[in-house]
Amino acid sequence: MDRIFIACPACSNRGENPHYVIRSACGTSLVRCTECGHIHTAKSGKPPRESAVRVIVSHDSESYTGSTALSECEILHKGDELIVDAPTQHSVHGGDDDAAELVQIASIETKGGGRVQTAHALDIKTIWARNIEEVTVKITSQKGGKSSSMTTRAYGDEAYKVGDTINQNGKRLVITKIHTRDGGHKSRAGTPVEAKNIKRLQAREDDR
Repeated sequence: MDRIFIACPACSNRGENPHYVIRSACGTSLVRCTECGHIHTAKSGKPPRESAVRVIVSHDSESYTGSTALSECEILHKGDELIVDAPTQHSVHGGDDDAAELVQIASIETKGGGRVQTAHALDIKTIWARNIEEVTVKITSQKGGKSSSMTTRAYGDEAYKVGDTINQNGKRLVITKIHTRDGGHKSRAGTPVEAKNIKRLQAREDDR
């Protein structure tokens, strides 16, 4: 068992004395004073450990395996955004080396085999995520009682608002409603929604 020399809060008048290290994590150690037996916490002086975790990323109809470095102190949640090292052939950026891609956590698989929405980094086996660097946005347009469907590509942080006009497939479209990925919708003008959070845009064709 490791030992460190620090002051004990229970018998600090004796100055620094040996303490046994019971365990260490996240830069903090749980220690026991060898003089009086008092157990307390102390800074360990060691930086948190990092380890690579597998991330399976979906991008449109494809998926690929990347990885991310997590600190032992981190707690991840469904919906969190991460930077993942993606294989070059799947990167939206191109280039010769593995690229850093922004993804959003969809599900977390623990080492025990269960799927959870929140987990400590040390318990995580695999993260399931979707690429939000560039996304496909579905559009349903209306004209004269008829509807048509189309898609457009957008950067994940590109924002759309009800009332915006977009040009798609040679048509001028006015956005009338935005359906979000959390099951909600926006039907009033003025509230921007980033493309990564959009499930579908509803629009009307404008002939002007």
